[in-house]
Amino acid sequence: MRWPWQRAPPKPWGVEIMAAHLEIPDPRQRVYELFGDHATGEDRLHVGCGSNHMPGWINMDSESSQNPEVIGDLNVRLPFDDESFDVIYAHHVLEHVEDILDTVFELHRILKPGGRLLVVVPHAWTDLGSANPFHRQRFTPHTFMYFRSGTFSVPGTSGFQAQEGKSIADWERIVVRMMVNEEWLARPDLAFAAQHYVNVVEEIQAIFIKKGS
Repeated sequence: MRWPWQRAPPKPWGVEIMAAHLEIPDPRQRVYELFGDHATGEDRLHVGCGSNHMPGWINMDSESSQNPEVIGDLNVRLPFDDESFDVIYAHHVLEHVEDILDTVFELHRILKPGGRLLVVVPHAWTDLGSANPFHRQRFTPHTFMYFRSGTFSVPGTSGFQAQEGKSIADWERIVVRMMVNEEWLARPDLAFAAQHYVNVVEEIQAIFIKKGS
């Protein structure tokens, strides 16, 4: 599915560009505006929900004060069986986890074959992404290359596996989108600016699609 504000991918491995600011009065509807049909499914989990409880989803948070349906910590094993969910939504959550590899592997575990992990994170080169002292992880679009099977020289592994010996989930496909400050969308130097200037790419979207059975 393509959106009317998307432009041609600036990188051969498939990064798309879209406008960062969408008029969404209810933040609980943002998942549908950003991800469309990818957000549909029978069993759906919203991790790190905070106070934004979404109807039709299992809302999970590590803080009982947020009154989630399920209390779960993304830094440890989650209280779900293997292959439990069609969709998992993580909005401005993964930048807070202790070990991004372990967390993504755990989310992969509880996704059904063909399920989707929908991610929104701040770009590392923004005030939002770099200034918050509670952020443990930093992301650029290239970060998600490390989760793609066969990206590096060892077949079936990633750079992290080869260098650190860690397990990493194997995905059928990963779609990455840069959410660009609207002031930059029409500029001819956008591709250069997105890689070299701060506060050009505000957020990054990623759609992880688990391999089918």
